[in-house]
Amino acid sequence: MSKIPFQLVVLLVVFFTFSAVLANINGAIFTTDGNCSGVNVNKFDLKTDVYLDGGAHGNSSTKLPDGNYDVQVTSPSGKDLLGSTFGTALVHVTNGKFDHCYQLWDILTKGSDGTKGYDDTKNNGGVYKVWITSHENYVLFGGFKHNWSKTDNFKVGPGANECPNPSVIRVSKFDDSDANGTKADGENLIGWSFDISDPCGVASRVTTADASLIGEFLTSPAGIWQICEVFPLGSDWLPTALIIDGIPSNPTTCAAVVVNSDCGEVHEVIFGNIELGSITACKFYDRDDSGVNNNEPPVAGIKFILDGNDILGNHVHQDANSGSLGCVSFNKLLPGNYKLCEVLPKGWVATTNICQNVTLTEGDNLSFSFGNFCTGTAVFDSKGYWHNKNGLTETVQADLNYLNNNLAPWQLCTANNKPFGPINGKYCDGTNVPAAKVGSTTIAPAGSAKAEQSIFLVYNNGDVKLQLAQQLDAFIMNVRHRLGSPDTIIQKPDGNWVSASVLINESVAIWQSGSASQKTARSSLLDTLNNSSAVVFIHYDPCPIIY
Repeated sequence: MSKIPFQLVVLLVVFFTFSAVLANINGAIFTTDGNCSGVNVNKFDLKTDVYLDGGAHGNSSTKLPDGNYDVQVTSPSGKDLLGSTFGTALVHVTNGKFDHCYQLWDILTKGSDGTKGYDDTKNNGGVYKVWITSHENYVLFGGFKHNWSKTDNFKVGPGANECPNPSVIRVSKFDDSDANGTKADGENLIGWSFDISDPCGVASRVTTADASLIGEFLTSPAGIWQICEVFPLGSDWLPTALIIDGIPSNPTTCAAVVVNSDCGEVHEVIFGNIELGSITACKFYDRDDSGVNNNEPPVAGIKFILDGNDILGNHVHQDANSGSLGCVSFNKLLPGNYKLCEVLPKGWVATTNICQNVTLTEGDNLSFSFGNFCTGTAVFDSKGYWHNKNGLTETVQADLNYLNNNLAPWQLCTANNKPFGPINGKYCDGTNVPAAKVGSTTIAPAGSAKAEQSIFLVYNNGDVKLQLAQQLDAFIMNVRHRLGSPDTIIQKPDGNWVSASVLINESVAIWQSGSASQKTARSSLLDTLNNSSAVVFIHYDPCPIIY
């Protein structure tokens, strides 16, 4: 075996280590007060009033990766370093959130003279930017990089030269449940996360998790700010409204806001969405005709049609075929009233309703099962066929064992079945049955089980019980040789479906204790089936799909 060069091993280790470190940080951070009670607290009287918190607070999308973090405070543009932990990694995250909230003044060292705290910002609005990055990334990059950090802005003051009302953007979202693009009564604001990108490309995240469900952040420096919705994994939302500073815009998931000054501007961004739903159809092969999926195989290639109207009055018409798992989904559906129908292939029979009326509400993901089977026809043969040479040629010892071991008419010699008992070549008195002949030709020798089978099938003493046993014998031979299994379901002359094994067991019970009229009726039913050249049955496995 060839060896991998040592140099290549080193390169691979370095590459994968570097790749593991170079990961964008998920989650969010935010400034808060000394009680650590607020998520969007960003205005403070003193620099010592500012605390930092982060991670999951009722919203899983805000979780931070566990580990150690470094922190710095800069001017809003990030150009002026005001204070830092300088690689001491004093902040720790466990289970996706800060171990506790940290006073910035306590954990930072000034960039100017190395004393505790952080320097004053030169921003006229008294605005600062706080950053965190994983300690691994801090070591790798020798500091903080935009794409591998989380940030938040906060304001301290006002002072003599500071703006008393720094510019802000307020962002919120409402559930537009009627999809009309307008917030109506009852369409409440909902907690949500938004990714924020400032004019310098520095990214942060705001989560509307407080009581107002309105996120507010300081907008310094001035320029174009971008706000984008963050959608929960696995959800599907349709933008229906985007209102920027009271003016409706084309609904999208991102908004661009122009901030002309660090001071005195208040902007508002409102997003409206409706959660879309889906309708899924799943096809199973109902081989037992129960109308219930009893761990039966899926069927691929069945066509389904979805038709209806959504809440906006749009007509919806879609069709698709079931996949390898038997299912097909119609996705991105607005609430509405729909009808889901299957298209039956040639020769297939439905065991459930072929159509389902569906009322889809917002965000619903509904699934419906459809059962089918496909049919074939079998040529059965009469008791006379199984008596003669051709039938005896098909008969094997396993057939006779099945009769003798499982069914009452052939288990014992009793007054009910004399002169026949078990099909073993002997009468109940112990004498051999004669040879079975067609004309002068012997088709089964005397004393053989096949000879007794042949004679039994055509023995005539007028007894209705014996006639039922003869028809049942022939029916069993047809089932074993024409269908393959007694569990196969067949169609009776009246159109109803029944498994062959049920017919056999019922017939044995009637033979044992049924009335004369019951025996006659059952003998007639079996005789009709035995003389049919087209007994309809359910295939055990799905048939080819032919439309």
